[in-house]
Amino acid sequence: MQASSNHAQLIATSKTVDTDWFASDIVPSSTGANTHLMTKHTLMIHCPTSTIVNLQYVIEGSTVVMNLNGGVALAAGAVYIFDILMPQNVTGYNVQHKTTTQAVTCIISETKTGMIG
Repeated sequence: MQASSNHAQLIATSKTVDTDWFASDIVPSSTGANTHLMTKHTLMIHCPTSTIVNLQYVIEGSTVVMNLNGGVALAAGAVYIFDILMPQNVTGYNVQHKTTTQAVTCIISETKTGMIG
């Protein structure tokens, strides 16, 4: 198993409803010349107010929205861990929430999982 490396983080950063948490999309290392290298992104998320959180990724020019936690609002003040396998050819992704401006925390770590295809 290869070691993981911190990929991105926000610590108690104020974000408004339906806006990207990160200034630019998170780009998996499996893009470009390494399209056959699958990666796993682990997201640690904390929101002080209960809210639905989704991950939006771009693949082959189309945006795909994935509701985290099955579309059920994350509990206020709780910490959630999500492991997301990045599909081949994802060019970037971002995170958004649905309820009130709040100071969100999100730490993302990437792990290379091996070759696919």
